[in-house]
Amino acid sequence: MHTNFNLLRQGSILIGLILTGCAPSEDRFTQMPGFDEILRLQISNVTTARERALLEQYKPILYVAAGEPKPLDFYADYIASGCLRSLATAEEDCEVSQTKLNQVKLLPDATFTHIPTDAPTTAVGYASVYRGTIELEGLEPARRDWLFLRYNFAFRYSGIATGITISQAVVLELFGNLRDWHQLDHYTAVFVALDEQDEPVAVMLQQHNYLHTYLVGTDPAFPRGGPFRVDVAKRSNEYYPHRAQPTGHRAASFMSKNYVDWIAGDGTRPLLGTIDETSGDEQVDYQLKFLPPDDAFYIFQGRLGTERLLPGRDGPPGAIYYTLPSLWRFEDAMAMFYWEQPDEEYIANMQTFSYDFPGPTLIKQRRRIVARMLELGLVR
Repeated sequence: MHTNFNLLRQGSILIGLILTGCAPSEDRFTQMPGFDEILRLQISNVTTARERALLEQYKPILYVAAGEPKPLDFYADYIASGCLRSLATAEEDCEVSQTKLNQVKLLPDATFTHIPTDAPTTAVGYASVYRGTIELEGLEPARRDWLFLRYNFAFRYSGIATGITISQAVVLELFGNLRDWHQLDHYTAVFVALDEQDEPVAVMLQQHNYLHTYLVGTDPAFPRGGPFRVDVAKRSNEYYPHRAQPTGHRAASFMSKNYVDWIAGDGTRPLLGTIDETSGDEQVDYQLKFLPPDDAFYIFQGRLGTERLLPGRDGPPGAIYYTLPSLWRFEDAMAMFYWEQPDEEYIANMQTFSYDFPGPTLIKQRRRIVARMLELGLVR
């Protein structure tokens, strides 16, 4: 589920912040300075045949809890059932197609409203790549071109984490359905970082408004060479390493010095801290699909879900708008969100964290992740 960044800045509204999210959805968020460069980067990363083979090779194994919804086909299951409107159209169009959605993808006022159905769905993962340059300070060469494999999955709804307190649930239920907090969740993503020899080095999982980097070989779900096994959290759709038994994972809407001791340490639960619950009962049999990097799935600038009065409950824009521009480059996010639980050094580093990085936290984290990769023999 995503969070409204305007509310993050204002800081005091419980409903807008509570508890889970992967991205912003305020009006014209997609028009923030910096997203023009992000859009250029996204469109430039056209997937080659070799990269498609790598995406198939390292395709993550996905698990959901029994009875929980599986990811669906964005166009066949979601967009095919709903209505589209914008200032550019004379009237609401309720026979929406991929072509029609792409015709208005750059209009911030465009809104698609999904009409849920009981029709069977097809599980799909949307595969794409990002090419980044890694800074490996102290090594030769220090700058290396790495490939990041990206797997996005789309869910009909985004919900509130199941590990909220009873009092939080009572308040939130006054304002909306805890499972259908907003329509569409397609920011939820798995990233696999490959080095210059196309060997996997790290797995990054989207967890609310931050990522979590796991170096391969440091978690049983992510062995060297794969396969990489991922659990989908109940109701919120966030991603965690697969566990054979039901597991609770500390989480919050966003990463900051106020929440890092809860998220990455063993601190007491803050007011807006929560727990994501996973139970990897069912393996999802899904197929990969490859969309053009300029497809509406990725770069739609309006809303891909219905508008609702409560901030944070509106549908999201395209999948590339899952965070602020300063956090978007995968090579920076890989270092910034690297920790091993519990992690006192990370908690200390995050005391200087700013959403306007690069800054001192990123510099510290770059050095730290390189040192750990050297220790594990992942780089040389």
